[in-house]
Amino acid sequence: MPAISSDRAVFLCRCNGRVTSKLPLEEIQEWLCELKPGLKVVITDNLCQSQVMSQLIREQQVQPAVLAGCSHLSSEIALWQEPEKCAFDPDSVGIIDLVRELEPPYSNTDLVERAKLLLWAQVKRQEKFTGVPSKARRAHFARAQGEISRRDLFQSLIPKYRVTPYIESAKCLGEKCRICRASCEFKAIVSDGKAVSIDSAECRGCGICTTSCPRQAIIYPNFSLDQLEAEIEGLLLNNGEHLKPRIIAMVCQSSQYPIFDANLLPVTVPCLGMVSPGLILRALDLGAQGVVFISSKEKCQLKMDCSNWKGTVLFLQRLLEHWGIEPERVSALDEENLVQGLPRFSRRIDELKPISFTWSQSTTIPDKSLGLPAAILAISERLGTQATGRISAGTVPFGKITIDAAKCTGCGACVGQCPTDALANLQAADSCRLVFRQESCVGCGQCVDICPEKCLHLTKVLEVDKLNHELQVLFEDEFIHCRVCGTPFAPRAMVESVKARLGATGEAALRMETCPECRQKGRTHLAKSGMRA
Repeated sequence: MPAISSDRAVFLCRCNGRVTSKLPLEEIQEWLCELKPGLKVVITDNLCQSQVMSQLIREQQVQPAVLAGCSHLSSEIALWQEPEKCAFDPDSVGIIDLVRELEPPYSNTDLVERAKLLLWAQVKRQEKFTGVPSKARRAHFARAQGEISRRDLFQSLIPKYRVTPYIESAKCLGEKCRICRASCEFKAIVSDGKAVSIDSAECRGCGICTTSCPRQAIIYPNFSLDQLEAEIEGLLLNNGEHLKPRIIAMVCQSSQYPIFDANLLPVTVPCLGMVSPGLILRALDLGAQGVVFISSKEKCQLKMDCSNWKGTVLFLQRLLEHWGIEPERVSALDEENLVQGLPRFSRRIDELKPISFTWSQSTTIPDKSLGLPAAILAISERLGTQATGRISAGTVPFGKITIDAAKCTGCGACVGQCPTDALANLQAADSCRLVFRQESCVGCGQCVDICPEKCLHLTKVLEVDKLNHELQVLFEDEFIHCRVCGTPFAPRAMVESVKARLGATGEAALRMETCPECRQKGRTHLAKSGMRA
């Protein structure tokens, strides 16, 4: 595959007059170039023909970043040669069907403004595209169904290339973390005992694992969080001047949704299950007045269970209620309910007053690893609300650990198993404490599974006032001091538990109050003198 040039362009297709009959492409070209100086915008015809595209790339000396024209762009590009021989990487471009945008009865002003936003959003998104490594690309053959034409038969013999997520091993915790494997319905994430990887032959590309990974170690090259956030930011450009109130539609790639209102702006994803609560909060923070999830359960290519993302919608609704914001601003619609549901949702958002922030500037969260907790606290601050409350409805992406202190021995097995460092052991000279940070807990339950005393309990809940890095002490105990050297070596509860299990009394019990080093020295001394310990 040829190296992608640092100069990437927007290619606009006239579609032999179909697009230019309603859209002033020269005006749009000028607007894009003013917004991003140095951006090259090329207007042409017949972009869906591979020879035209190849000639343009040679003549203009640029690679396409965004292609806009008719529906043939998506279908024809998918049939072009494999990436190694193609004039450009088909997976590296954003594609917009401008002809479809001409169909709804928008005003001319709304049509032009919507086209500008759709194009700018793809420009912003492609700025975050970093390429597709070979390990993230898999060849497959489409299976023709029913009666097919000769052309369909020929096309079915051409390998298609699908991009799948991959794991960045330097960030992955390996065997210590099982969260991504538990989230994959297709069992495509596997471990060889040392490293965790994605079996591209089994992966369906839903992207849910990218959201579930607490270390951001799973990379989806053309559906990264940075790309989706940049696209949403582009759609909300100059919010309030035109197409208001702005509504973001998170659309399942299998859904063919009708366009009713120009202010309903789509973001297409492989599966709605990969849409995180943090991404939706980011949309609201940037100025969206509503967000709707659009799915097509019957047509879903992945046949995914929709309960997970619908649980995310419910969680977000309860979170909005906690802030005093109308919960119906975030909603979910199935494709069969779109004809009535979308206009009704759009009208309801139009009736509501804009979300009232205490200052207009959106939040900046430079460290993505801070994620959802930082976004919740930042929006709470912008709204001027107190960070308190308890949310347990829906798919809650947080957990709360409680402990039966009478059973805990302070062994620390739970700490070693926690993939997010939500649990920690704090040791002083004479004591130890097991502490918990709720903002770090994702509720995976690995600590509960590993606990030998079965004294840990997990509740899927968000306590908003616990997101401020506050340490909650779950267990505290004094150390036993070695009877020989005086070194503190174990929590008293642990030593007493071992005594009780072994039924140790007398000298045997006293020996258990000796540190391992002194105990080993004692055994060595006794062995040399021929005595039994």
